[in-house]
Amino acid sequence: MKKLLREYWVELLFVVLALVGIELVVTRVEIHIILINLFKQWFNATRTTTSWATDAVGAFFSNISLYDLVGFILLITSSYLLLYRLRRRYLKSIRWQGDICPRCKGQIHRIHRTPQDRILAFLVRRRLHRYACTDQACGWSGIFYGKPHDHPADSAGSHAIRSTVN
Repeated sequence: MKKLLREYWVELLFVVLALVGIELVVTRVEIHIILINLFKQWFNATRTTTSWATDAVGAFFSNISLYDLVGFILLITSSYLLLYRLRRRYLKSIRWQGDICPRCKGQIHRIHRTPQDRILAFLVRRRLHRYACTDQACGWSGIFYGKPHDHPADSAGSHAIRSTVN
């Protein structure tokens, strides 16, 4: 448990922030009624001194409480940061190592990408390439970013090319 907390504390923090955001959006706590009333009074005063565009925005925001606003901000921010960390952790994972077939240790060659590969490339913001094992009996195919031989060999002699196994 201690290792899990040490390794994933940032992701857990983002999940807690998302849960606090959901809690603020879903439940209405009566403690801050004074702050909500002050916010509504200030907003109504601002609305009366501006143009028709501000009136439309004011009508929208007058129905949203301070908890909704803070909750949505926390939810969106924590979701973005959580997805960013998961993307970063995924791209740096050990599964993206090696320039040979992970199943049979044979040679690989580049093949056409699938529509799902293109969507994944858009989501992770990387240029992805699909490779397949040359051994027909193996049938492995996977995604790399970069080319298999673009990266220098490490101390173990393997090339860090970043692949994923399907």
